[in-house]
Amino acid sequence: MTTFNFKVRAVDNKGAFADRDFSMDVRNTAYDKFVMSTAEGYIVTSVDGINWQYRAQYLNAGIYYGEVQWGPGFWFATKTNTTYIRSIDGINWTEHSYPTGYAMFPSSLTANYHGAPTLMPRPSVGDGKLVMLLEADTSTTADMGRYLAYTTDGLSWTVVSDYPITKSATLQYRGVSTQAIFANDRWYVNHYAQSGWPLSDIAMRWIPKDFSADWTNVVRPNGATGFGGGSNIKFINGTFFIWSNSAIYMMSPDGINWTTYTRPTINSAYYYLPCMLYCNGKLISYPDAYNFNSTLATTGSWDKVYTSLDGVVWSNTTVPAIPFTHPSLVNYAEIYNGTTSNGRIFGTYYGGVILFGSRVVNGNAAYGGLLTSTDGINWSRNAIPSVGLTNAVTVTGLASMGQNA
Repeated sequence: MTTFNFKVRAVDNKGAFADRDFSMDVRNTAYDKFVMSTAEGYIVTSVDGINWQYRAQYLNAGIYYGEVQWGPGFWFATKTNTTYIRSIDGINWTEHSYPTGYAMFPSSLTANYHGAPTLMPRPSVGDGKLVMLLEADTSTTADMGRYLAYTTDGLSWTVVSDYPITKSATLQYRGVSTQAIFANDRWYVNHYAQSGWPLSDIAMRWIPKDFSADWTNVVRPNGATGFGGGSNIKFINGTFFIWSNSAIYMMSPDGINWTTYTRPTINSAYYYLPCMLYCNGKLISYPDAYNFNSTLATTGSWDKVYTSLDGVVWSNTTVPAIPFTHPSLVNYAEIYNGTTSNGRIFGTYYGGVILFGSRVVNGNAAYGGLLTSTDGINWSRNAIPSVGLTNAVTVTGLASMGQNA
């Protein structure tokens, strides 16, 4: 609270005057513009993206939930398979449920191999809506993300009819979609490709922003193997990006005409660059490792940030390493042989501050951290104290009021 003192003088037409003193108390406390969640279940907030303050333990301790997003006037974070928390100021949160009968993934899959879950849906924002890809909670066919659900206030939801996905009788899993994106007055959804799927199961689809028509398929680029691995669809600075499960990625100015490129390589390993931000006139990405070689796996760290002016030619900058022990950081949590080994990377840009947060878990060991930069060139590892873990804070969600990836 700040007190302002001032004087007002009134003067008549003959020059006579009278003074009066006033004072006014103004609450000028800055509000939090960045929100992060941790594996311990805490919400952590920041005014500037550099100095952070722990709030209450609103979430359950764990690694699969805590996805954070700034919606149209409210903060949102996933809590359980069927619930989420909502806040106006990032400090005080209340718990709510997804529409009755819908969940982030079918409850029947929680104990299955490649269940519990394989891919976690991520909230998206566009056209004044916060969107989640949900599934019928009673589904037994391992579908995920078939229903686009949106809310304008974080309280009431509308569920859009599902889109068709075919299934081979020999395959355990059908379509898996984790995030919708809003571009060119449409919502786009892409299906993740499990190994051995027919190309007919790997597709990208769009629906008009007012949901007045059914889903339309996007034609696959000639010569490409579809949009495989395509949960990594992005629309950044007027360009579509798809990062596939092979050594390629694709770009398109309109979502119709696509050009294929070879991924950047280091030490003979390919890398995803799906966690991209557009800052200071260039693309900036903290990459996900795809094919790890023995050198990178044994060093247990990844220390490069990639930048590009056009999305075609990439350069990298060495940054403080964030340690991890598992070779997959492909923007989703994954279960291997019944043991927990997963990773996820988050990015956000607001007010000139660029942040990349990560969480990596291998068995009972949790790792993670937060990288901060104001120019995309010079980076520091933000020393955020951990609560309940011996490692640096393990980020399970990160967002700002600006650009989120």
